Amino acid sequence: MGKITLKYYLDRRLKSKQASKDEVFLKAADGYYYPLYVQVICKRQNTKFRSFIKPPRKSTDFGVYEIGRDLGDTDNKKLRGLIEQEKKSIRTVVLLLRPFENEKFSLAGFSSVYKRSVVEMSFLVSNHCKQALKKVMAGSKFKAMTEIIDWQLTYVVIKSGLNGMLRFIARRNKQKFLNQVEEIDKIFTAFGDYAGKKTITLSQWIAEDHGQKIKNFLIRHKYREYDKISAGIQAVVHQHNLDFK
Repeated sequence: MGKITLKYYLDRRLKSKQASKDEVFLKAADGYYYPLYVQVICKRQNTKFRSFIKPPRKSTDFGVYEIGRDLGDTDNKKLRGLIEQEKKSIRTVVLLLRPFENEKFSLAGFSSVYKRSVVEMSFLVSNHCKQALKKVMAGSKFKAMTEIIDWQLTYVVIKSGLNGMLRFIARRNKQKFLNQVEEIDKIFTAFGDYAGKKTITLSQWIAEDHGQKIKNFLIRHKYREYDKISAGIQAVVHQHNLDFK
């Protein structure tokens, strides 16, 4: 297998008098803060972008660094651990692009690809279920409710707020609508049962073959309609998997 090289450094062009709340800015010996960048090199191509590592609560947590130094081997255990996690994630995404088999492989636009690839599957599944629920409601007598629901909330919160309405519908025997909502809920619940407290990103889901693993999980735990449920979850993956086809 070919080589993928990753280097972490401070970008001297973008100094600030204080750390950022949204991105990692490390303090240098000159007293200024500089954003943490990563350079990706593969097949004689390279690209650079800001690290997606989340900043610490205190700007002093990561110490003071020299500009121009490769920070991948830093003595700060906290920062080194976060860098190693991101390195593993970046390598996973690069390999999904099949650089050593694909003659047209390019790192152009890689930061955008990477940003989309590290979104958590729990977020994508929740969004998918929200949109499916909204579509079902829009095609029913409850269309007006889609205008007053805050769809920025999570699927769990929205569904909890609708439980009273769903109980009322059950009494009115609106079975078709209830069945459609139940199908959506099965996807959300099955994913939650499978993932548990684990954080699984989109790229991890693809690279580690979680599509087959969740199907095996559903069969092992005797879920009804396991094929339909696993296919529903994989549909979420395919919807966001445009870069790896």
